[in-house]
Amino acid sequence: MHLRPGTGPRLFLDAKRTARKRPTHDLKGFYYQELRAHGIDYPRTTFERRYKVAALYLLNYAVIIAGTLDLGNERGQALARTLLDGSLASLDEMGAFDLL
Repeated sequence: MHLRPGTGPRLFLDAKRTARKRPTHDLKGFYYQELRAHGIDYPRTTFERRYKVAALYLLNYAVIIAGTLDLGNERGQALARTLLDGSLASLDEMGAFDLL
């Protein structure tokens, strides 16, 4: 079964919460099983690769947000550093940079 855009179930994952060193729940596994339950069937390796590609793309948001902060004060610098450090650490933990 192939779902048309805008139809069917929706589930969003936070890459920072699904990185290997923060396994509060197997959210990626749950999401993959839900896809399969709804007739979307492709290999787990394909799913993992697509997840990493999407997570790399979402780094844009961290960079854009950090770029809008006032880096002239300590608070802005700390927020930008925290945002970017967390995003980059999550990508590193999941091995997303191996795709580059």
